Amino acid sequence: MVTVNPTNTTTYTVVGTSTDGCVDSTQFTVSVTPLPTATISGNNSVCDGATIDLTASGGTSYLWTTTETTATISVSPTDTTTFIVIVTASGCSDTASTTINWIPLPSISAYSDTAIMLGQSASIYAQGTAPFTWSPIEGLSCSTCASLTATPSTTTTYCVETTENNCINSACVTIFIDETCGEVFVPNAFSPNNDGNNDCLSVYSNCLEKILFRVYSRWGALIYETEDIEACWDGEYNGSTLNSGVYVYTVKAKLINGEEIELKGDVTLFK
Repeated sequence: MVTVNPTNTTTYTVVGTSTDGCVDSTQFTVSVTPLPTATISGNNSVCDGATIDLTASGGTSYLWTTTETTATISVSPTDTTTFIVIVTASGCSDTASTTINWIPLPSISAYSDTAIMLGQSASIYAQGTAPFTWSPIEGLSCSTCASLTATPSTTTTYCVETTENNCINSACVTIFIDETCGEVFVPNAFSPNNDGNNDCLSVYSNCLEKILFRVYSRWGALIYETEDIEACWDGEYNGSTLNSGVYVYTVKAKLINGEEIELKGDVTLFK
């Protein structure tokens, strides 16, 4: 018996001679199948929560350490992990491995869910790994700030996103809007005596976008006019405080929901 280790297909001949000098021979062919070369392709890093594909090649059948038997597998590791595959072709096998580097997501939080009336604003905040990017940008005072003001016209969820080591994380906050604007009104009396109580006359509404507010004397003379939503009348005219009495006001207003309002009424000034 002899042991052979051919590197390619080889035919071996053996010759036998009997004691009386007779000779015979036979042949035996050893077929050599080349070993498969196992390889794994795919990304070698993954963000937490993400899924990547790993593809093995070099054979006709595959067995992964995940017990899967397809050439391509999808993995979502929760830690840095090594994946091994056994590749087989024509009864011969080879092994390949790859280590996937797991990357944690950057830290990000958003504060806080808030309910406001239509036309009001709310402060919202991001906390975590800068830089920040907010979306949608409509109604925001800043799209990249950690602290900003949101003035949405409808209930809106704002999300803030950050990126680190090519991994993206986000957090969201919702501003709930009470879309009922309510009544537009002007008080029927005020007392501009500098006591800090009811000293100024103005137009009130949750949803003012534009106004034209005018105050007239009983004889029709215009004594006050403003288009400033935040402005108010302190009872003065041409630098002098007017006497107690009844005055007439008119209001033309446009609300942020598009509604247009016109008001007219009397207001009593008390000294």
